[in-house]
Amino acid sequence: MSINVSRHHATLVVDAAAGEARRRYITDTSGQEAVYITKLAEAEAYLAGIVDDEPTVAAGPYIVAEAAVRDITHRQQAELVTALAAQWNGVLGPAIEAARMAGKLAVEAAETIEAIEAARDAAVAALNAI
Repeated sequence: MSINVSRHHATLVVDAAAGEARRRYITDTSGQEAVYITKLAEAEAYLAGIVDDEPTVAAGPYIVAEAAVRDITHRQQAELVTALAAQWNGVLGPAIEAARMAGKLAVEAAETIEAIEAARDAAVAALNAI
């Protein structure tokens, strides 16, 4: 295997490991990203509309539906959605992306097939640890 083929294969492995890391925390099915974005927008709008501890806007349909299923208030559901989004966007997502990019940069900088494989393995281990 040539060094370029090895490098290309290693970057694919690193990207796949990042995808697996993401799937440990978010649902990765068709359309789910749009649902997450809509739920967060609904939650933020609802929470922004609370004045003097009272809602001034109606909760969106995702917030209403999930609150009913969980048997919690619309406010509790909106707070849950925003807390989960903050954890994902503020901690987990960036950590996964940083490990992915560090791994790919290490693979690109490696000068031998053995070094490429070591960089790949280190990146996969880092991603598996998240």
